[in-house]
Parts: sequence; C-alpha cells; structure tokens
Amino acid sequence: MSVAAQASGLQIVEGVDADAHAAAAFAQNFPLARAKHVELGPGLPYEWPAPAPDLWVHASPPCTALSRANRSGAGRDGGLALTAWTVRQLVEREYAYFSVEQVSTAASQALFAELQAEFPTRLAFITVDAVEFGAAQRRRRLLAGPPAVLERFRTAPRTASKTIRQAFQAAGVALPEGATCVLNTNGDACSLDGPAFTVCATRALTWGRAAAADADADAPPHRKRAGTVRCMTPAESAVLQGFPPTTRVAHNKRRAQVQLGNAVEFHTACALFRAGLRGTSPPGPPSPPLAAVGQRLDRLEAALGKRVRDLEEEVRKLKASRNN
Repeated sequence: MSVAAQASGLQIVEGVDADAHAAAAFAQNFPLARAKHVELGPGLPYEWPAPAPDLWVHASPPCTALSRANRSGAGRDGGLALTAWTVRQLVEREYAYFSVEQVSTAASQALFAELQAEFPTRLAFITVDAVEFGAAQRRRRLLAGPPAVLERFRTAPRTASKTIRQAFQAAGVALPEGATCVLNTNGDACSLDGPAFTVCATRALTWGRAAAADADADAPPHRKRAGTVRCMTPAESAVLQGFPPTTRVAHNKRRAQVQLGNAVEFHTACALFRAGLRGTSPPGPPSPPLAAVGQRLDRLEAALGKRVRDLEEEVRKLKASRNN
C-alpha cells in the first residue's frame, strides 16, 4: 500500500510491521520515513499518530487465519478479533482518512457488516477484484474506510485487465523459456493470454507448459494436465502484483513471497487512494504546503537512492580491482 500511496501523491511518514523482513524492506523503499518493527494488538504499546486533516492511516491485519486456505479454521476467532480491534482503533480515533484491507470471505464480510452497523456514518466496506483495475491477476480483497471515500472508490472508472503476457512485456521482464501457462497449487492452468491466479503468501505460482493437444481430451480446459517449468521468482510475483520495478522486497525468497502475497495489488491500491484524494469535503485533499513538502522529500529520496546506487557500484569496482 505504501508504494501505491506514494505513487498517488501521498508522502509516506511511517510504516509499522510485525515482520522484521517487511519492516526492513519498507526502510529501503522509504529511507526518509520512520520504519518500526512492532506488533500491534490489545495491550501492546504503540503511540498512534494524532488525527490530522491530511493524514491517511492504512491497516492490514493478518489474514492467514481468515483465508479460505485455512480449512481447519485454526486461529480464525483470534484473527477476527484482531481485525475488529484494528478497525475500532481507526474509527474511534476519528482519522479523516483511513483504510483497512482483509481477505474477502463469509466470515470477514460478516464481521465488517457488524462493524458497519456499529459505525454507520464512519465505516463502509467493499469487495473488489484487482482485474477491475488493470491487474494481471484475479485477486479479490475486502477494503474498508470512510463511506465517502468508499463510494468514490466504488464508482471510480474501471480499467481493462492485463494479460500475463502484457504485464511482463510492460515491465520489461522476459517470460521463462518454454512457459505457456501458469499453474496454481491445485495444478489448474491459466493461459498467458489472460489474468493469472492470485499471488499468495504461502507459495509462489508455477510456470507451466501446456499438455499435448491429445492429452486429457475429456477434461475441462482449466484441469488439463500441464508440465511444470519452475516456480515464479519474487520479481515475477511483483510483476503480477503491479509493483514498479524499483520496489524492493525482502532478500530472502521465502520472506519476499510472504511480503508480496500479503500486499494489496498496486493498481487497486492506487485507485483507492486517488478516490479518497478526489474529495473536496472532509476527508479533504492534503493542503498545498504539505503537498509541496512531500514533493521536495520525494526529490531528495530519489537523489539519495541514486547516490546509494553509485556508491554500491564504486565499492563493487574497488572489490573487483582488488581481486585482480
């Protein structure tokens, strides 16, 4: 969400994550912001920011326990309770801008319906699929926030989804040699000329090659057997999530996949932020002075990033010279 927020014109000031790898990646992406490795929850110490007319607070409570993949239901009650606690923190602190993201299941929808009934003038929610906003994957997520923001988001223009092939071409990333489809964990295949399955945190999608034309003749197209090429890399998962190529993720592949699979798809998040910023009454757009400061910080951040890359290249050359 932070990458999309910045791309939508917001200045990133603080990021909080219970995952140390995600917090470290946030610090790399936003060196001028405060990065905190902190767990949030009832009774845990954290100083919430004071409400301000131009402050947007986004929260993504843990979703694994609420996902459809959790067939045992272990931890579901705790996940619902933590999500409800998170929403109440945002609503009761009267933030002008706020948003919450969660998986969209029967349990999560029922919870947000209860919270909406409790805060009818302060909270609304909607379930959307990322393909509606130009994504190259099917990804249904529940998003919540102030009713005015959610109404503008609901009525925002939709964009035609990209195919997997188009997304990789646009990102300048080559498709693996021999790959003709993408497989999910069930072995179902989708064509490169359509959207992909959902990028998830537990396991990367797999590149596949189509079965022979005469194989599984009686099976439906999405269940025809396909051979595997290899698993997607984090960089390839990031393409399906719509992230700019400069976005940094955890160095460890497993932790990077968790980070990417838990993220809100980039184009969807941008649409939400831009819908909020279109409002002229509370919540209103950031004031011009703060917007100017944000633009100045963005320029400084870009210059700092270039200087760091130059120094890294200089160190690399010195090491190579020493080895020779």
